[in-house]
Amino acid sequence: MKTFSKRLLGLAFSALILVSFGCRKNAPDTPACANILAERAPERVLIRFEDKLTGKNLIGVTGLKTADIKVLSATGELPINRWRILSDEQNPPLGGAVEIALVDNKPGKYTYKVILGSLTEVSFEFTLTQHKVSSPCFTDYLKAGNFKVNSHEFGAFELSGKAYPEILIVKI
Repeated sequence: MKTFSKRLLGLAFSALILVSFGCRKNAPDTPACANILAERAPERVLIRFEDKLTGKNLIGVTGLKTADIKVLSATGELPINRWRILSDEQNPPLGGAVEIALVDNKPGKYTYKVILGSLTEVSFEFTLTQHKVSSPCFTDYLKAGNFKVNSHEFGAFELSGKAYPEILIVKI
C-alpha cells in the first residue's frame, strides 16, 4: 500500500507540473498572436505586351529574353529587380506577361518604365493607398490601384467576363 500511495503522489505531482507549464497565459498587454509573422507580400502588376495588329504576345514573337528587358523607376535612376516573365506553360492565358513587384513602401503616386530591348519603352503609373487593419495580428498594408499606361494604348485583362485591373494589356 505504501508503494501505491508513493506512485499516486508522484503521478499527482507530475500532472500538476505538466498542467502548470501547459496552461500559461499571455501577459495582459501581449496580443494572442504576438508570435505570428503577418507581413503581406508586395502588390504586383502584370503587363502583357501585344502586337496591336495581330494581338500576339510581343515577348514570345520577338524572342525577347530577361536580359533584354529592364524595369526602372520613372527617373531611371533606380532599377527594379523584383520582376519576372511568366512562362506559357505555367500561365497559359498570361504567358509572356511581365510580373512586377511594386516595391515602394509609402502611399503615393508612382511611375515605372519597362524597356523592351530596342523595341520600345512603356511608362505606367499607379497609386498606392494605405489600408488600416483593426486586428493586432496584422499590420496596415498598401494597396495598388489606378493603373494607367502613359505611352501606349492599354486595357485591363478580362477572363470569363471579369476585368482584372492589376493585369494590363498594352498594345504596341
